[in-house]
Amino acid sequence: MVTPDYGLPGCGHGEYNSVFVVRRDTGRQDLKAFQGARFALNSFNSQSGWAGPIIYAQEMGVTFGSFTKTGAHLASAQAVAGGDADLACLDALSWHYIKSDPGMGGALTVIDRTPPSPATPYITSLGQDAGVIRQAISDAIDTLSENDRSALHLKGIVWIAPAEYAVVPTPPLPQG
Repeated sequence: MVTPDYGLPGCGHGEYNSVFVVRRDTGRQDLKAFQGARFALNSFNSQSGWAGPIIYAQEMGVTFGSFTKTGAHLASAQAVAGGDADLACLDALSWHYIKSDPGMGGALTVIDRTPPSPATPYITSLGQDAGVIRQAISDAIDTLSENDRSALHLKGIVWIAPAEYAVVPTPPLPQG
């Protein structure tokens, strides 16, 4: 699958991860200290805001007490900053942009990261020539100025086999 490469720290080409953010003044700096906490998430169909963080938290022996669906990573960060949630998990690229806002970056801190997984691929409908579209995307990226590439945090595109996406686990939805 044609996948963007954002060159994120700790990630391979075409991978991304998510960061667990909490209020800077919380006094708790370890994910295990958030057992039973209120977790804000953008969507239950999000790998970065729901599936990856929940699987990782379970592996760490942590379960959350309640969930607040916010609709966006920025809204999840705002819920944590405003005290409506104890923590959230944001994809690392979103966090890169959110933390540049003094109100958000100053209020929140990262306490942990999920393991890397394949980044969201570019997709097209069946019947389209994926090779032509891949070349068009590659050409478009190549014509970006260095400033635009830097602003988009976009290094290029890579091919990731569909089988690598198929093994990414998805947790069940919360009961209730």
